[in-house]
Amino acid sequence: MKGRAILRAMRSGLIAKAPQIATGVGIGIMLLAGIRAVKKTPEAVKLIEKKKEEEKKDELTVTETVKTVWKCYLPSVIMFLVACALIIGGQRVSTRRAVAAATACSLYETQLQQYQDAVKAVVGDKKEEEIRAEMARREVNSKPPLTKDDIISTGKGNALFYDELSKRYFWSDPTHVDKIIQNLNFKLLDEMYVSLNDYWDALGLPTTNPGKLICWCVDDGKIDPAYSVIEVTSGPYEGYPCKVIGFYVEPEYNYKDRH
Repeated sequence: MKGRAILRAMRSGLIAKAPQIATGVGIGIMLLAGIRAVKKTPEAVKLIEKKKEEEKKDELTVTETVKTVWKCYLPSVIMFLVACALIIGGQRVSTRRAVAAATACSLYETQLQQYQDAVKAVVGDKKEEEIRAEMARREVNSKPPLTKDDIISTGKGNALFYDELSKRYFWSDPTHVDKIIQNLNFKLLDEMYVSLNDYWDALGLPTTNPGKLICWCVDDGKIDPAYSVIEVTSGPYEGYPCKVIGFYVEPEYNYKDRH
């Protein structure tokens, strides 16, 4: 049983890493093809010189040269083509997986929005705010900041904030954050889209690669933050008020490509 479990784990790992493996093997084969071609070059030069003597020519035409040396380089060409096929195949698998992930994210975001709308319809806006605040309280106190390194210093204030989208704590100023949201809404009206990286960069937080693919669209209305002020109940920052930043309409993954 253990042997089967190990084999299944190995198989799952190979499938998961198939694009990277195919790309790596393809690059390796391409390098070997180049090395082999270089090693065969002296042999090809000798064949060309021999052909010149036979034909009594100082130079061979391109066609004659190819006919003379093609056997020397054929294995390298085949290896190169195989390498290209592996690399392209690996990238296609990665693309298909990325499309599938984007579709799944889209479905999740739609279901989440429908759930939030349903909650408001059933319990009303005030209760929905209470539910959101309770969720924020649980999130903050399930993972409170334990050291100063857990809180990003932005140099803009000494009020404690928690960004729900990136799960990061940071120091800032409420007025400064409000101004950032206001400026991002102006940008949204002007450019139609605002990415998460735009938001994080304005706050002074490190950006991420996914952050440039996740964005708000002007079609969904303005960027509307949902604030909840929570008191940290454990750790060295116990008693600190923490302003949690969520959004009534969250940004969507790969929005530009799907609209």
